Amino acid sequence: MSNSKPASVNQVWLASLAALVVSVAVVGMNLMSKGHAAFNTTSHGPLPWGLPVVTYDYFVSFSIGMAFVAGAALVFNIEGLYASMKRILWIAVAALIGGILVLGLELGHPFRATYAILFNFQTTSPLFWKPILVFLYIWVLLASYAKVSKPGWSPAGMRPLGYALFVTGGFLAAGSAAVFGLMSMRPVWYDPMLPVYGIFESMVMGMAGIVVALAIGHGGVANAPEPTRKLLDGFGRHSMALFTALLLVSVVVRAWGGLWSNLDGLQVWRAVVASPVFWIELIALAAALFLLLQAQGSLLLAAVLVILATFIGRYEFVIAGQLVPLFKGSWVPGLVNYAPSLTEWMVALLGLALNFAIYTFGEKQFDLSASPAS
Repeated sequence: MSNSKPASVNQVWLASLAALVVSVAVVGMNLMSKGHAAFNTTSHGPLPWGLPVVTYDYFVSFSIGMAFVAGAALVFNIEGLYASMKRILWIAVAALIGGILVLGLELGHPFRATYAILFNFQTTSPLFWKPILVFLYIWVLLASYAKVSKPGWSPAGMRPLGYALFVTGGFLAAGSAAVFGLMSMRPVWYDPMLPVYGIFESMVMGMAGIVVALAIGHGGVANAPEPTRKLLDGFGRHSMALFTALLLVSVVVRAWGGLWSNLDGLQVWRAVVASPVFWIELIALAAALFLLLQAQGSLLLAAVLVILATFIGRYEFVIAGQLVPLFKGSWVPGLVNYAPSLTEWMVALLGLALNFAIYTFGEKQFDLSASPAS
């Protein structure tokens, strides 16, 4: 284990701890004094899923994306990522922990979900299968990290787990998207092709996360190991550009289709497109694509823009799908009004701070740059 770490690691470590202290204090006080009323959502009202659900879903997708890329590197023998394999899997673990914690704070009775969903045996619902896929994914992810943590691990020996990561990550990404995409009562969400979108969105999130992690862990992408740096400057840049372009086209086409359609429920797209946040998402994706297509464009800035844009997109998608009430009447003549409460923002910050705290703890205490045996 190397004792010398870039200043960026300590800076992110201290910032994440400070954010963690503040967010835990605010969330703890508000939840103890107000309970679930601290959230601007209700379990029986028109908008049950707010910012915490968005954050949970995003962090889990981010974790899946990192593991999916790691699995692809092992399956397709992408040697440039072997030196970063331990770091990639550790970040996937950190993001998963942050996401599960956020969901637990939102649910109120988190342990009930671990058995109630399964023992209801609603096998036709994607929500029945998602916890099963999550449990499988957790097991494979932890087993993979344990394997690469052993000195002298070999890519050949890791390949079976690489296939398992690739398959479970892909199925969980598709399954998570299917939870929304198969809800025909919510026209904004309903899309049988959404599981395919969920897979490549997770992949581009994972690619962006790897770039940010390398920048923090090595004090800059340029300081990453030479095989990884060459991979990122070539195949990595091109593949990330491809998936970013697909993401950009998907956002535009979905908005276009929503504005064109006269199906009841899709009128919410007029409100979405009128929001400045939607245009920030488009501009961020377009700017990231422009940087990725330039030989000397900043990979780090492009990755940060992709992460920002995909979070905005996830927020838009989850919230917009609920703004038209399921049973409209005089009690809600128009769209539902929703804005995250302070507690919801602090829950999101808590999850983000925990992710970075766990990641930088690993950078400080473990050798996340350990390479396999040659």
